[in-house]
Amino acid sequence: MPNLYVSANDHSIAYNLDPGGEGSAKLLCKDEVEAELRAIQYGLTEYYIAWQKELDSRQYEGEQKVASPSVHTVRELPPPVDIRCSNVNVVKMLYWGGIKSAYIPIITGILKMLKNVEHRFTYVTEEQNKSRRLLIK
Repeated sequence: MPNLYVSANDHSIAYNLDPGGEGSAKLLCKDEVEAELRAIQYGLTEYYIAWQKELDSRQYEGEQKVASPSVHTVRELPPPVDIRCSNVNVVKMLYWGGIKSAYIPIITGILKMLKNVEHRFTYVTEEQNKSRRLLIK
């Protein structure tokens, strides 16, 4: 099960996909909770891109290349993912459903992204969060 570490501060978000890639981006949000939720969306998008590249590389191994492998093959679902965040409020909102009305559109988007994927939300301390070092200072 891949681990997706996400973190955010008042002006940037970051993710670390273990195993996989990592990245960060500048982003202005109204508060830390919104920033963490946006970081989850960012990390999940990169998770899906990495998975599609993996499937494409499997398609091309030993076969003649075709214009669009997704047209010719049924795509497998990505492996289960453990989303690890160091903001306990975000984990509670996503895991137990305690949602403030201001975050409903973002949380709905995250849950739609995870609709067909086995997932788990886990709280980790800031020291354990591998994406903290990527935040833009």
